[in-house]
Amino acid sequence: MNSELESSLLGHWIHSHEEDSGNLMVFRPNTHQLPPSRGRYEYRLEKGGKLLLIQPYPTDKRKSTEGSWSLDKNGILILHPEKISCQK
Repeated sequence: MNSELESSLLGHWIHSHEEDSGNLMVFRPNTHQLPPSRGRYEYRLEKGGKLLLIQPYPTDKRKSTEGSWSLDKNGILILHPEKISCQK
């Protein structure tokens, strides 16, 4: 795995659905100022391939799901959540 690329991906990422285009989803670091929204998908990518997915839930609460992440040979990020209950 490319350690420089991996290091740049580590952190807490929040879905900026206002910037989505077609089948492209945009995620920003959690330090980025986003407008208020009823629910946003969030990903925490940790060292060693650990993933935490935080997703909106119908009751306006958030649901957390653990999993893993990896980079393929072309440097494309692959997320492996244990189970996704809501999808875009």
